[in-house]
Amino acid sequence: METLEYRVMRSIQTRGLLVPGDKVLVGVSGGADSVCLLRVLNALRERLGIVLHAAHVNHGLRGAEAEADEAFVQTLCDELAIPLSVHRADVGSLAKERGCGVEEMGREVRYAFFRRLVQERGMTKIAVAHNADDNVETILMAHLRGTGLAGLSGMAWEREGIIRPLLDVSRAEIEAYMRGRAYRTDRTNGDTTYFRNRVRLELLPYLKKQCNPNYAACVLERAPYYAEVDDFLETAVDAAYAAAGMEDGLSMRACAALHPAVRRGVVRRFLGCRGADASFRHVDAVLGLMEKGQTGRSLDVGGGLVVRLSYDLLQIVHTKEDISYCYTLPVGGSVYVPETGYMVYADVVDDMKPGSADAYVDGGKLAGGELCVRSRRPGDWFLPFGMGHRKKLKDFLMDRKVPQDVRDRIPIVTCGSDVVWVGGMRLDERYQVTERTTQVVRLRLAGGGPKEGEG
Repeated sequence: METLEYRVMRSIQTRGLLVPGDKVLVGVSGGADSVCLLRVLNALRERLGIVLHAAHVNHGLRGAEAEADEAFVQTLCDELAIPLSVHRADVGSLAKERGCGVEEMGREVRYAFFRRLVQERGMTKIAVAHNADDNVETILMAHLRGTGLAGLSGMAWEREGIIRPLLDVSRAEIEAYMRGRAYRTDRTNGDTTYFRNRVRLELLPYLKKQCNPNYAACVLERAPYYAEVDDFLETAVDAAYAAAGMEDGLSMRACAALHPAVRRGVVRRFLGCRGADASFRHVDAVLGLMEKGQTGRSLDVGGGLVVRLSYDLLQIVHTKEDISYCYTLPVGGSVYVPETGYMVYADVVDDMKPGSADAYVDGGKLAGGELCVRSRRPGDWFLPFGMGHRKKLKDFLMDRKVPQDVRDRIPIVTCGSDVVWVGGMRLDERYQVTERTTQVVRLRLAGGGPKEGEG
């Protein structure tokens, strides 16, 4: 009978999650799952040729218990001779300030800390301990909230440098591996006021007992199929959006020729990339508006935006007069810009993808390693890549025929007083990558915010 360590090693090698020389940051809460992950990777590190570094976040939610969790993780890492970095945060207060849930805020704090460590310590991968049971719960939660193929696909083995080596290991198998080994138990895991705990402790046992004893296996069996179909559909949407999308709107004629599923995806992409609410309800309403095809008709799509039909174009118009925003964007991190609906990333990468809409920047030219994402300001100028001379941002946008109501919604990435990137449009040539570049930073936009279901 193969051991858990052998199974995990086989998954890592088969899926290419790690390669020799990788420096792996392991998130460790102190619970059975994360301690199992740390111990397994520690047992495999010589065979895999990897270096480990642990990270623990004290969320400040459980007083003395949280302090004991931190102390336990420190002792464990000392025992395994694995360096540990600890971050303390008052997640409860942060959640109140942001007006979001404690779980959501805790996840945001954790991943922000992980990505900062990756940048500071030159790590190459982040390993987290999500297992097969977590994946089933995530898929079911997404289904209950209302989801598409992406939600039914579940968690990815790897996405944007985050790996999940235990994703096909059940919680029962982890508990068996941890038998006789110390770990911490979080008492809030039994608190059914949390949505995930209700799904885990009440809904899933009910479904297995009353509906299908193999429910979890069925969900996991189909998840890869949904992921394949979603990837196929998104590839079709990419091509269709490139053909139908114009700087001042979306071509109705091009959309009319598309398969309904692709047309829906194009409209969702159009709304998300322009900062509108790309929910199923709004996409459906916009499709209905397009079907009627009456010039001048409009539809409120949230965020102070309306969609309107103008002859062959579907346009998004901003109803607010003034938008002003400015957010810090750490190199190796990301920031969500609610005024635009964009998630803006600044990832450190090893190579560049030709033909990409992303911008690749010489990291050595970013003073202090800190960028800002802000709205345009009077007097802004830059040196558009390939143009060879200075140009006012206002004139650049006018030359590109960007509608007035869209200009303030374009994220401008800056370093000090310099405009580094006009989001999704043009890089400043002063920051281009050259043969002397030692660090490449990729600037990237994603419309509609982070993907659901990635715990």
